[in-house]
Formats: sequence, structure tokens, C-alpha cells
Amino acid sequence: MNSFFKLGRRLTNCSREISVFSTSQPNGTNHAWHKAVSEAEKIVGFPTSFLSLRALLSDEFGGLALHLRKLISTKHPLLNTARGIMFDSKNYLQTRGLVVLLISKAAGITDIESDFTSTEIYEKQRALAEVTELIHVAFLVHRGIVDVNQIVGNVSKTDIDFGNKLAVLGGDFLLANACTGLAKLQNTQVVDLMSTSIKDISSSLVILPESDSVCDVEMLSGLPMNENSWKETVHLSAGSLLSNACRSAMLLASSDVKLLESAEKFAHHLVLAQQARHDSLRFDTLEALEQKPNFCCLCSLPVVLLAEQNGGLEWIKKFTIDEGLKNVKIDVEKLFHTVKNDPNALQQSHKLCANHVDKALNYLHVFPQSESKDALVNILFSVKE
Repeated sequence: MNSFFKLGRRLTNCSREISVFSTSQPNGTNHAWHKAVSEAEKIVGFPTSFLSLRALLSDEFGGLALHLRKLISTKHPLLNTARGIMFDSKNYLQTRGLVVLLISKAAGITDIESDFTSTEIYEKQRALAEVTELIHVAFLVHRGIVDVNQIVGNVSKTDIDFGNKLAVLGGDFLLANACTGLAKLQNTQVVDLMSTSIKDISSSLVILPESDSVCDVEMLSGLPMNENSWKETVHLSAGSLLSNACRSAMLLASSDVKLLESAEKFAHHLVLAQQARHDSLRFDTLEALEQKPNFCCLCSLPVVLLAEQNGGLEWIKKFTIDEGLKNVKIDVEKLFHTVKNDPNALQQSHKLCANHVDKALNYLHVFPQSESKDALVNILFSVKE
């Protein structure tokens, strides 16, 4: 349990967006994205927001959820996470499973030697989509852990500690369900790929600071300082899960190497495009930048591009304030005005978003024409808007 408390300092008044691969936007709603996702869900036959509901409504998790009532007066971040998972249907939180199902339907069955019927294969791919969402939600729950030594306001440390225990147990429960689901797929390659994603997400939590308010000064050296390192960061925190899930979906139905690689690369560039767009939109207003995502604003693409041009870590340190005890606070307002006064960084971010959309579209060319493929194309185009 103690290992989770070392992942970074978290404050009780933080309100994080649901994911690095975010479907909500800092300055409002991406209506084109929501429309594309809504239409896509009709193709797979059900709202993918229900994918992880089986585990969340099980007797074991239900007993744990009852204890959440004790946290209502504490403003513990776990409450915001639980509320978002269960009720935030307008933001289409569980789009990873949707993409997995769409890519599965777009590919169909290409391995004529398969011993399984179309229905049996698609059921396995649907189970994989559920596992993908369970892994994502499990890490959301784990991110609800608070450093009791950094509590602000009149909040009982005992209550916060209790909420932390729930976050650990809840996240572990969901990961255990995900692992059980993987085992039932009876495919060692799929297990290996999805296990790698769990490792990658865990690594991103250790490497990257999550809070703009307080940050361990030693974490600054692990920040992305150029475009390539930003891509690696996004891959660890979000891209690995979706890329490996899409590749796994192909493995369950086909041995076509080109199809496997195309599905993986499509997901990889989709995540990069969406993250580039999200990072740019954070700098529309100061209020948008001050929202609390999974990771601090120093990890956003426009900042990374400016750091690459201006000396890396030493430039980054200009936006930090020494808080003592090897902690620093990020001067968000100063950072915001610096980025806004250099429009090239934002223009380059928008360009990178468009480039990754185009690359993702190219990888869809190997898939036959279908309504599922059209839905994926529409999702990609919505990222540009």
C-alpha cells in the first residue's frame, strides 16, 4: 500500500479530468467528437459506458462502494472519480472500449482457418474491450490517493486515510477483475500485451508529477523536454493501453501481420492527436490551464515545444517557486502568458495534431470499407475540430 503514496503529492481539493486521453475539453465540449462517438455506439450496439459496469456493480465492489458515503464531507478525490465513472455520460468517458470494438468490427474475420465462429470471436473482442476499460478505471481509482501530509482545510486525516484505503482496494479489485478477464481469453500474446500496458501506465505515474500546486523538484528532470519525449510520455500514460488493446483485438481474430500493425499504429496516432489537441486547448484561457488533469501543465505539448527551443530543464525552472522540503510550486499564470505570447508553439501543436490524424487515417486504409471504419474516420476528423 505504501508504494502508492510515493507516486506523487496530491491535494484534497484537486479535481482531475478523467484521463490523459481526455474526451472532455478544458474550455467546453467538443460537439463533433461527442456526435461521432454517439453514432459509433449505435454501430457496436450498446453504450460502451456500460463496459465496466459488471465489475462495478458486483457484490464485492458494492460492499466497498457503501463505504464511500463516509467520504462525502471530506472532498476526497475518490468521490469525484466515482461520480465521473458512474454518471458523466455526456463526456463519453469509456471510449477506449468503443475504439476496440469498432476496429474489431472493421476488420472482421480474415483467418479462414479459425476454429471460432464470427460471434465467438466478437464476444472475445468485446471481453477485451471490457478488460481495457477495467484497467483504465482501476488506475483512475488509484489516482484518487491523497498524501495525508499535504492536506489543506479542515479535513480529518483519519477520513483521508480511510479514503486512501478504499482507493487502493478499489483499484486493486478492478485490476484483479481485468486479469481474470484476460486469462479467460486464453491467448498468451494478448496477456503479454495488456500486461505491458499496465506496466507502462504505472511507470508514467512514478515518473511524472500530477499536481501544479506541489511538485517534487526531482521529478522535473523526468519531464518531457522535446517532441519525441512527449510522444513517449503520452504512449506510457495512455497510448500503450489503447494500442495494445487494438493489436490484441486483431490477434483474437487474425494472424495477418499487416492488420495487427495497422490497428496498433492507428490507435497510437489517435491518442497522440487527441492529446495534442487537448494540450493546446488548455492554453485558451488561464482558467482552462488551471484545471487539474492527470498530469501537470509542464507536460503539455506547447510547453514541451518551447522547452525544446529554449534550453530544456533550465527554462522550465523559471516557472517554479521553491516551496521548501525539495518541493516546488508551478507559476501557472506566468507559464500561461509565456505560451500565449509565443503563438508558434500553439500553431505547431495544432499542426502536430493534424499530422497524427492523417497518419491514423493512413493506417485505416488496409481495412475493408464498412460502417465501423466510417465511424473511426469520423472520430478522427472530430479531433481536428
